[in-house]
Amino acid sequence: MKIHEEKLKFYDRTYTLKTEGLRENKPEFIVMHATYSYVDFEGVLKKHKSFGWNGVGYHLFISGENSIYQGRPFNLEGSHALGFNTKSIGICFYLPKCINEKRIKTANEILSFINESDNLEVIPHTLAQIVYDNKLLRDLEVDKQFPEAIDVVSEKRFEKIKKDMSSLADILNDSKYKKINWLLRSFKNCPGPLFYNFRRY
Repeated sequence: MKIHEEKLKFYDRTYTLKTEGLRENKPEFIVMHATYSYVDFEGVLKKHKSFGWNGVGYHLFISGENSIYQGRPFNLEGSHALGFNTKSIGICFYLPKCINEKRIKTANEILSFINESDNLEVIPHTLAQIVYDNKLLRDLEVDKQFPEAIDVVSEKRFEKIKKDMSSLADILNDSKYKKINWLLRSFKNCPGPLFYNFRRY
């Protein structure tokens, strides 16, 4: 998998990553993320390092200037989606309130380049969160599952699921449910309905 540097403004920042202790990544998915707070790579790097992480959690970050920064090699695990970090490529876009055609085109070009020889499933982080939460609920023998479908990013569907998750979190208040309780309350729509602008494979 290679990004075509001659077609897109590409900057290799993998040297900012401490690779010691990182596991191998065998991608099956591309997990799409969005940030509305960090316009450039340096801002994301500073924030992620403040969490004690090895570097930027995403493999690729697309800045407000539509430049592509590679923060992690594709063959090393990411730190962007629980349950998916060793089987996905994490891509995050800075998204202003109004997304333009140029940004959509860049997103789809990146997905095309990555998928030249690898048929990876493109999913929103919203869905990745649900898949992981469902796994934890099964492991905890909690008889509740949330819908695992692409349309969970639609505002109406998301709000319904978020409400159901909050209600379940209120019930699961024992100490053994601490992790899943936190995850249910932290559920976010990322990248939200804008995901429909990205080409899916």
